[in-house]
Amino acid sequence: MEYMICHLLVIEDDRKRIDLFQSWLPTEFRANFVKSASIVPEILNLNKKEERKQNMIAGICLDHDLQMQPAVAEDRDLSGTTVVQHIIRSVSPKVPVFIHSRNEERARHMAFRLKERGFDVLRIPMDQLDRETLLDWLAEVKENWDDNVVEQQ
Repeated sequence: MEYMICHLLVIEDDRKRIDLFQSWLPTEFRANFVKSASIVPEILNLNKKEERKQNMIAGICLDHDLQMQPAVAEDRDLSGTTVVQHIIRSVSPKVPVFIHSRNEERARHMAFRLKERGFDVLRIPMDQLDRETLLDWLAEVKENWDDNVVEQQ
């Protein structure tokens, strides 16, 4: 039985968290791990131009504090809040967002901004996340993705 791969954009700069996400992902998901906020606009623009639905982003996992592995100097001043602005401008609200930041105040603010623009947002701090909860969210992402792929065909 063939299945379509769902692509996730995971914005996270902590190596241990990245390893954990990778170990928990089912085979029908592929994650594009982005470690710095400055790279996100380019990725989202490429996604926006992608004509093949099966190659587009099905879900986004987002951290707030992204200063551990800066790609360029400006990354030290950028965060998940900056990324949210790009998501709002470049991504369909049909794409669910999972905020896993431990920064309670900023995570709440990011979730509010996305929800007011119609995004489906789940917010659970990384230290409270378990594999089962992530898999439940991914099942919803896949169902949403399958529905949207059928609509596009």
